[in-house]
Amino acid sequence: HRHFEINGKTVNVPSYQLKPGDEVKVKPANGVFDLALEASKVRPVPSWLSFNADEKSAKILARPDRHEMESGVEEQLIVEFYSR
Repeated sequence: HRHFEINGKTVNVPSYQLKPGDEVKVKPANGVFDLALEASKVRPVPSWLSFNADEKSAKILARPDRHEMESGVEEQLIVEFYSR
């Protein structure tokens, strides 16, 4: 719903795929940033992401490695289910 800018352009595509070098900025007057800022205090910023609280932005530094992502999904169970 036009809450974010990517590389200075407003994006309205929920499935937009970011790539290294992209800068994501939260538009002003959006409560989403406050939630993200609170979450960043509890959880460290990953090594593949640069976060700037003052500018309400983040920059993708690299693609995350598989071990750096938390999915909460047991992938092996999915593979076993579909291999029947």
